[in-house]
Amino acid sequence: MASDGSDIISSVNQARINVTLSTSPTLSLSDPKAELRFILTLQIVTSAREGHPITICTDLSALDVLDEGCGLIDVLARGAFGALRSASGDATKNISLGYFHVRYFTNSTSSDLREHGKRFVTIPGDGSPVTVVHRLIWERIFKYADRRKKDDLVPGDRFNIAMNRRFLRSDWWCWGDLESDLKDKHLHVWHPGRYMGSKPDDEEFKDGSWVFGEDPQLLTWEDVTEGRDVSFEIVE
Repeated sequence: MASDGSDIISSVNQARINVTLSTSPTLSLSDPKAELRFILTLQIVTSAREGHPITICTDLSALDVLDEGCGLIDVLARGAFGALRSASGDATKNISLGYFHVRYFTNSTSSDLREHGKRFVTIPGDGSPVTVVHRLIWERIFKYADRRKKDDLVPGDRFNIAMNRRFLRSDWWCWGDLESDLKDKHLHVWHPGRYMGSKPDDEEFKDGSWVFGEDPQLLTWEDVTEGRDVSFEIVE
């Protein structure tokens, strides 16, 4: 980690993170405020620094939860979980959550990721899990479903969800906890890796208030969802 003054870039895997996907078991047609939840549980299972937490930037990954009304297209609409697939096998009953390829740009010239509006999650270093939850209200479920609507659903309908492996990643991470040692730190955009160039050596980054990222390629992500089929049922 750059914050400890080390300039050595390790080529050895630094940690393996297991991710489990689950969902709320039912969705009630009679409840206008019903909420479908996609729950991702993250856990460090091996680490080069045992006991050390890891903070990841979640942007544009399956772990990226946006605030309601932020105006951005969420990762579900980018294909992070595909469609809600009818367990009957009838593809005409599937519900599309959207499938968009959008690039976002920022006008910020700051070297601090926090000032770019990036989102982060800390995974505990003691092996305990942390959860990330996507919450879908009725409006969101059918927002991009051109041929399907709530009135098409009947009690007993069941749908499967699965994680798109391409979205299980982080493009920036570091050792540390957002609520403790990283709380007042600036999180620098630079990290070791392809196309990043040399590590900045500006004097302003040497005062101990900045943390540089680690190479994203040195984290291993494993989808360990049991059975790989996660489903929920429509109820009255």
